[in-house]
Amino acid sequence: MKPAPQQLRAVLVCGGTERETEAACLNRPQVRELAADDLSRAMKEYAAHAGFSGMAYYGDDLFLPAVYEDGRAWIACRCAFCRRQFATLHGVEPPADTAERRGVIPASDPWLVWMRHRCEKTYGDFVRNVERAARTVAPAVRMGLCHGWPDNPFSSIVTGIYGPLTQLESSVSSYAYPFLRSPSCDFICHYEIARMNNRNKDVWMLGLFGADATMAPPWHITQNYWNMLAAGYKFIAFFSWWDYERVMEKNDPEESRRALNALEAIRRCGLHKDWILPAAMHWEDENAQCAMLYSFTTESADVWPRHRGNTHSREVCRLYRAALKRHLPMKIICEEEIRAGILRNFSVLCLHDVRALPDDIVALIQQWVERGGLLFTDSDPLYMDPWHPSARIYFRGAIPASPETMVEIMRDRFPPSVTVSSADVIARVFVAGETRYVVLVNNYADRYFGFDYSYDSTARNHALAALCRSEPVSASVAFSGPEYYVYDAAAGQLLGTTSQTLAFDFEPAWGKALALIPSREAVLRVRGPDHVHAGATVSYAVEMTERSGRILRGAFAVRAAVSTPSGRESPCSAWFGLRDGVGEFLLPIGVNDETGSWKIRFEGGFPRSAVELTLAVHEPATEPGILRIAPAPL
Repeated sequence: MKPAPQQLRAVLVCGGTERETEAACLNRPQVRELAADDLSRAMKEYAAHAGFSGMAYYGDDLFLPAVYEDGRAWIACRCAFCRRQFATLHGVEPPADTAERRGVIPASDPWLVWMRHRCEKTYGDFVRNVERAARTVAPAVRMGLCHGWPDNPFSSIVTGIYGPLTQLESSVSSYAYPFLRSPSCDFICHYEIARMNNRNKDVWMLGLFGADATMAPPWHITQNYWNMLAAGYKFIAFFSWWDYERVMEKNDPEESRRALNALEAIRRCGLHKDWILPAAMHWEDENAQCAMLYSFTTESADVWPRHRGNTHSREVCRLYRAALKRHLPMKIICEEEIRAGILRNFSVLCLHDVRALPDDIVALIQQWVERGGLLFTDSDPLYMDPWHPSARIYFRGAIPASPETMVEIMRDRFPPSVTVSSADVIARVFVAGETRYVVLVNNYADRYFGFDYSYDSTARNHALAALCRSEPVSASVAFSGPEYYVYDAAAGQLLGTTSQTLAFDFEPAWGKALALIPSREAVLRVRGPDHVHAGATVSYAVEMTERSGRILRGAFAVRAAVSTPSGRESPCSAWFGLRDGVGEFLLPIGVNDETGSWKIRFEGGFPRSAVELTLAVHEPATEPGILRIAPAPL
């Protein structure tokens, strides 16, 4: 809705001055009703399509309007409707201007309250209202937000985006096309940011395939895929904006070659995921004793008087990257979770680039320290200089240190369960019952980042990409803790045990997924009927067991290949995952399907093995009903 009708437009404010924009105020009931009706119509149409996955992204370029001029941000919304609503809820009007805020500030500070209100009520309630309306016509649909920022997908308070307050009810998602702005390993950091206050929801992500006629280099696509897998995203897809088809239409040999190479990289990732993602749906993050704070208050303070809204995000990613390079598990938490008591789950908390905090959060952190928690802060006069008490965030017992030193001390106290001899290879550990999975990624190319992305010069983007190197890496991997048998999760091949140090050669921008199994073998066991009448659905019980027959309580991928009597592969063939070592495969046999001997081949386990079953399909038990058309009564 742009331009919006005059009476529904948002009002921007900066430095005490207001100005109107053509964008709609997302707080208005009329605007929300129009948006809900529009999405509901689309969801009803999509849900009726046989190929619809049941998953949808919403909100590309849809957030609170903002205008950036001379280093300052004009932000929304201060229209009459929004002012009245805020005053009704909080007793004061939203502030029109603000002085710079640093140090400890009251949790009731009007500026801070307004920033939360914009994210939670103005934008967050808008998207959740639209989602709920869409699910009334398509109850099974799962929705995620589409838009963040290219290199900061889950937080942009200036436009109302802040994951703990604004995400949808069914999932948490965004997209990132960092190209060379940020390292690909930041997909992992962003995953942790996304999970703040959303720990019971699946997190989705879109990586970069192409944007604005610039096709991503193949190494960048594969590196995106592996880092998204290592992060723990439950749905992995790639962002394609004005690229492949338009590039191919130009008939430029060089650009067509780039597009085809990018497509081949996507294909390779798609083939690899078959033995990984069905099990990954049941992975849980490894427990971590160490956490760092993403401060809503600090990012809010960076909006005015000069806009530096992504400063805090960049510094959070800097510390998290340092932890990844040293293979240290770490969680990112938010102020909302501290209020809810999450600090009891951690032994260490890092405050890096936390330049402003509410007084209630300061008190809760201090209480946690006094109960034995280890707190790191930056070694910076802004925190500790007694000559600037208004900018001072002081904690008794805190240790001032650089981000890299924080990581080393945490690593000394809480040694990682998996370590790699090369800092170019990151390791992420996931838990699934009795099994463990380790994702190793060659991030050599992450040595190169911080470039600009050009929206109007494909040639410049390719020239910058040519400066980057993606090299093979040889590294050894060591494990600690109980002994497991180590398998290549994709190939099903035994590699050794965790009592050994294993050597690997990593291809450029590629990785390895390891399955850690407590027994020497994981054996597939399948049970189901041997005959059925057409028109019925057959259920097969699928289990993964030790050789003794005991069920292995873990996550496993299984492939079911179904062949009809004529030798045709059935479209019901599928990959699926086992949770806690058990699962079910449903095979619907239509009334018009072939009769005779069907073959179902189940493949899975470690090492890989197969179970082949036959199913005799007979004619339908009853004649199918025939539709009879009669004239309507007069």
